[in-house]
Amino acid sequence: MKRFTFGIVIILLLCIMGCDETESPSHWSPVPELNSIYLRFEQDTVSSSYNTSHSQEITARCLNNDGASLSDIEVEFSIVNPEDWKGQVSVPDTSVTDERGEIRATYSVNLQRSGTVSIEARSGLVHKTEKIELEIVE
Repeated sequence: MKRFTFGIVIILLLCIMGCDETESPSHWSPVPELNSIYLRFEQDTVSSSYNTSHSQEITARCLNNDGASLSDIEVEFSIVNPEDWKGQVSVPDTSVTDERGEIRATYSVNLQRSGTVSIEARSGLVHKTEKIELEIVE
């Protein structure tokens, strides 16, 4: 019985020693961490007459610590402190960045008054806000 118990203890020790969780497979690599979002507009000033409709593409690019683009990152767009006169942002069906680390949305507004509109792109705790100036001209 002592031999049998000793054998089981040896087998258990070999199993435990073989299951070292600190090693990672050679093919494992960490997912690059999102560090910043670059947000750009086609125009940062919209000048037109009252009640004119305007739309433009806005693009967000997700970057890691090295400045490399990150694909498959979920991004949400929003207008800061939304009001009807500020317009709206519409996002395509997919809300993740493409192979270039970019995602596009459309900003649309019907000019009702002059003012500043802040648009935000956010992924988790990382976000970027840029401003568009609306200007009614006669």
